[in-house]
Amino acid sequence: MTERPEAVELGVAKVTGTGRGEIVAAAGELLRDTRIYARMARGGSPYGDGHATARILDVIRAYLGNSAA
Repeated sequence: MTERPEAVELGVAKVTGTGRGEIVAAAGELLRDTRIYARMARGGSPYGDGHATARILDVIRAYLGNSAA
């Protein structure tokens, strides 16, 4: 169970459990197997592209620019 099921569904996260052995095994698998790493790395982000602030500022600036005219 996770609070981020969308990341697991996309394949960019894995539920491993909370035990030290489980965490070390999952991290080791990711570090040793380049195919698994590549599959997770190219999965994208379910949370956006990281450019929301710039887009919001563009909208605000456009609005303020248009309302001042």
